[in-house]
Amino acid sequence: MNPLHVRTRYVAIFGGVLSVALGLMVAVVSSPGSLSALIAPKAALNAPPPRSPSPSPVASPTASPLSLGKLGAGASLFAAGSELFAFDQTSMRASGDQGATWSEVQLPPGAAGLVVDHANPSIRITGGGRIEVTTDGGATWKAARATPPGAGPFTPAMVSVADANVWLVYGNGRLVRTRDGGISWRAVPGLPAVTAPSLAAMPQPGLFVIAIAERVFELVDNGTSVRELPPVSSGGDVTRLAVVSSADPPDLMASTSDGHIHLLHAGAWQEVNVGLNGPIDGLPTGSAWLGNGGQSLGSAGQVSITTDGGLDWTTATGLPADQSVDAIAAEGPAGKSVWAYCAAGDLYHSTDGGRTWILASQALRSASGG
Repeated sequence: MNPLHVRTRYVAIFGGVLSVALGLMVAVVSSPGSLSALIAPKAALNAPPPRSPSPSPVASPTASPLSLGKLGAGASLFAAGSELFAFDQTSMRASGDQGATWSEVQLPPGAAGLVVDHANPSIRITGGGRIEVTTDGGATWKAARATPPGAGPFTPAMVSVADANVWLVYGNGRLVRTRDGGISWRAVPGLPAVTAPSLAAMPQPGLFVIAIAERVFELVDNGTSVRELPPVSSGGDVTRLAVVSSADPPDLMASTSDGHIHLLHAGAWQEVNVGLNGPIDGLPTGSAWLGNGGQSLGSAGQVSITTDGGLDWTTATGLPADQSVDAIAAEGPAGKSVWAYCAAGDLYHSTDGGRTWILASQALRSASGG
């Protein structure tokens, strides 16, 4: 073939392609959607036009009124083994399924008060005219082998974390203890009249702290001797006590009846100023939790947390916007799992040491079962 003819033919082909490309560019510029129409599959070209999105649901402008939950004044939580316990001044409930359902704790006739072994919740101690114990979660009860010294009624105060055979009980103004599961008893010396004490266990076996009014004492060797610590000089009695260090003497956190939170550190008490004065719980690892309390509906639940024994605090997230936090309980010695009871009966759970929370159950709402 003549080279001139080849070049002429290639020029003609190139010119045709260029014309088509220029045409496409003009079409796209004048109507951008035309390009997608050109490359769309045939099925897409025949598809019906998209439907308008459905409107999102809108919350009712009038919120459903809340009522207080099933726990009243003095609400508290206690985590033992695989069970949760919820107390107030008139009732006791237990849950074996992380708060999904609750049942009333059954006590023997005439009994009052309850403490539970931290490691084995089937071991429970109750008081009244005598001390009784169950090892099967309340199915059967039996009286302690011996009655504590002095006149009753007796109120159980604590089962030792380190030894389930060590019980602390108070009655007739005295604190008494047994080291052998109720076979023998001994009065703890050196204490003022014991009424409504607050107790907490130290990490060392046989060591406890007890607050009586504004005075605080360390119990040594399961109460064989007593050492007094600095008193809380706030003008109120200690209503809750928590150990927040592994030192001896320990750092302590205390709530008082005049609505203040205090920290014992380096031998001196100081007020905790984080804007909250509700329930507390703490561990000897330095972790502690403080809620806003007040059985308040319509205001947000709040929890502040510390991991250094109360020196620095951060604010938790994920709690309800319409009810205060009225009880807090750490589960286990690590403090990763923490529970919070809120004023309307909602139970919240944290698995990261109290930093973030999710709703676990509403079974303790007044209108629900449990």
